[in-house]
Amino acid sequence: MIQTEDQPPTAPTITSVCVGFCGVAVVTWDPNTSQQNANYVVVYDTNANGSFSKSSASTIGNSIALDMTQEDRTATYYFKVRAYNSAGSAESPSVTASIRNSTTPGMVTNFYASGGAGSPLPAIAGRVHLQFSAPSTYTGTPTCQPGGTPSSSPYMREIRGFRIYRGTTPGFSADASSM
Repeated sequence: MIQTEDQPPTAPTITSVCVGFCGVAVVTWDPNTSQQNANYVVVYDTNANGSFSKSSASTIGNSIALDMTQEDRTATYYFKVRAYNSAGSAESPSVTASIRNSTTPGMVTNFYASGGAGSPLPAIAGRVHLQFSAPSTYTGTPTCQPGGTPSSSPYMREIRGFRIYRGTTPGFSADASSM
């Protein structure tokens, strides 16, 4: 049977929820149809019977990276995918995952700072100019539920910020007092 916009979409099936990268959860699903008649949104809650009121942006694809850095990373989460169109909606069964960090991003590379003699960047009066390339590697082991192998590319794109430490001598100790 060919699905159209006047029919509710088929319920999708979550194929994986991959977690462990800096508070990011990548949810991937099978739409269970070859007809593109729906938009999808990932909803989640800490209670299997909860309201599932927290959600991702809408997408027409079959995967989305959720920034969960503001969520409680010690909690267990239940994820569902909702398919919807003008005729109705359908929802996947939930998949359980913990969003604890289990990886650490690699070091930044190509780091330059202006202001000193021999700096490759132009000096800016009263300021320090920093330039670097974001990490492309990580250490640790992310996990996927109910199965699958995580790809690092969606996670590494989701690194949202860096802590910058300063010191007056090379090889200084990076701690809270040097932030």
